[in-house]
This record gives sequence, C-alpha cells and structure tokens, in this order.
Amino acid sequence: MVQRHQDYSQEAERLQMTKAYMKKTIEIIIDNRSKQRAEMKQAMIDYDYLDSSQSYITILVNAQLLEYGEKNFDQFTRGLKKPYFARIDFKEEGTKEFKRYYIGKLSLLTQEDREPLIIDWRSPIASVYYEGRLGDVEYTTPSRNK
Repeated sequence: MVQRHQDYSQEAERLQMTKAYMKKTIEIIIDNRSKQRAEMKQAMIDYDYLDSSQSYITILVNAQLLEYGEKNFDQFTRGLKKPYFARIDFKEEGTKEFKRYYIGKLSLLTQEDREPLIIDWRSPIASVYYEGRLGDVEYTTPSRNK
C-alpha cells in the first residue's frame, strides 16, 4: 500500500541519497581521525617542554577535533538505520515555494551549500511537527518568530 503513494519513489530516492551522504561523511570522519592522530603524534615528538606552545596547541586542537569526530561518528553510524522519522512541508509567509524538512535524532547539513538534510528533533522548526497542525503555524527561534 505504501508503495502506491504518489511520493513513494521520490521519498525512497531521498532516503537513499541521505544514507549515501551519511556514509560519505562517516568516511571523512574516519580519514580525519587518522590525520588528527598523526598530527598529535608528531606534536608529541616535537614537544619541547621549554618552548612548547605550538605543539601544545596542536595537541589540544586535534584532541578536540577527535572528540567531536567521535561524537559525530557514533551519531551517524547509529542514524544510518533510520536517519529521520518525519517530514514537514513549510512555506514562509511571502514566499511561493514549500520547503521540505526532514526531522531526525541528529542534524546534518550539506558541505556544499549548508542546506539541511536532516534537522534535529529539538530544533525550533521541529515544533511545527510536534504541534501537528495544518494551516498557519509559527515557531520561535532564538532570534525571531517565523
């Protein structure tokens, strides 16, 4: 029955594209992990306790990047099974086009144009989904109402 829905093929394609993008992002995280560890190792070798400011900064920065990468790696790996669970179609007042937003347990933006592929369920626009209304809605962002 679901496969007969008019949007089924488009949504199935969107899901596959999202999963492929997530896999590509995971590969980048794995690649960065190796580079960051190598940079930290070199900084440790170059470490001079008398004048170690650059080595120390390199170690700290790469440690933070590794931590951030590990967090994202875990999120994306778990999220591959079910990247998102809802879609909302939203049209800002004064515009003609609807935008589709996919809501999930993580947030994912494209690298190219920073467009959201997945919006975190805790984001302000996700409240539109949880309110479950049709017609005019608004949501509050830290900077203004939409």
